[in-house]
Amino acid sequence: MKKATALSVIGVLALAGSAMAQVDGSYQGAYGGPIVYQNVGTGFGDSNMGLINSANGSEIDAAFAYATGGNLNLLVTGNLEGGGTTYNKMVFFFDNGNAGGYNVLPGGMQQFPGNYAGMTLDQAGVNGATQTFRATHWLSVTCGGSGAGFGMFVDGGSLLANDGQYLGGNDGQSAGVLTGGNNVLNAAVALNNSNTLGVNGAAGTAQGPNALSAFTGVEIQIPLASLGLGSLVGLKAMAFINGQNHDYLCNQFLGSTPVGVGNLGNDGAGTYTNGNLNLINLNGTYAAGDQWFLVPAPSSMALLGLGGLLAARRRRA
Repeated sequence: MKKATALSVIGVLALAGSAMAQVDGSYQGAYGGPIVYQNVGTGFGDSNMGLINSANGSEIDAAFAYATGGNLNLLVTGNLEGGGTTYNKMVFFFDNGNAGGYNVLPGGMQQFPGNYAGMTLDQAGVNGATQTFRATHWLSVTCGGSGAGFGMFVDGGSLLANDGQYLGGNDGQSAGVLTGGNNVLNAAVALNNSNTLGVNGAAGTAQGPNALSAFTGVEIQIPLASLGLGSLVGLKAMAFINGQNHDYLCNQFLGSTPVGVGNLGNDGAGTYTNGNLNLINLNGTYAAGDQWFLVPAPSSMALLGLGGLLAARRRRA
């Protein structure tokens, strides 16, 4: 059985209207076309469970975004594994384009995992990077358990204000409302883990637009004011998958790492030593180009020409 032409589906959904439904981790027409999508198979397993909460693999497929009512709405499709002894993280860094921010991530910050201290983000003109990324805000999503015992948990804050907190949690849905924490970002976050398409588990292999067959994942709504912005102009973001202790990087980034790249681990070569990420430099040969994306979304209709690339793609086993 052949896949549907995913971008054509996106185009039809976009024409259905631009009203924002509740935050639930699934694609809506207001998102339009993808900003960026994954080019390589995941090194953290390809989920085949099809459940709205638990997943047995982690991947990042594509990013969609728009702004309305003073909020950034961001959907990153894919899966986030959580359960048993596995509590992978989907991590987001934002660069609001204003003064400040960290190209080399800091240590000693409130609630911000110390493992990131010394990790270097993209720098303009190095290994194909087009701009220097300076993180100003961060958010980390993790999950675990199954069925009625499933939970999703979110941390985040401003690196400039050093106000990181446990923002709260929910059951992955609950309209994205977080409870039980101190939500300094006023964020709503939801997770829909039902994706069984997108990229596969052949780590580092070329996937191309296979990623655009995924329509569920992690959805975030954050007031632009919480990011120090009045509009989306100038906002950059990056998303990636890390291990349960923020100490072992998958190969799933947006923007994507190049074809042929497996898990980065904590040294860029896929190994694990002491869990510190200070040896990770996203200007390295394993991370050519930009491991971030400009948030304002392109017109979905402008991307429909890519639809033909998907038409002959067969559903993977």
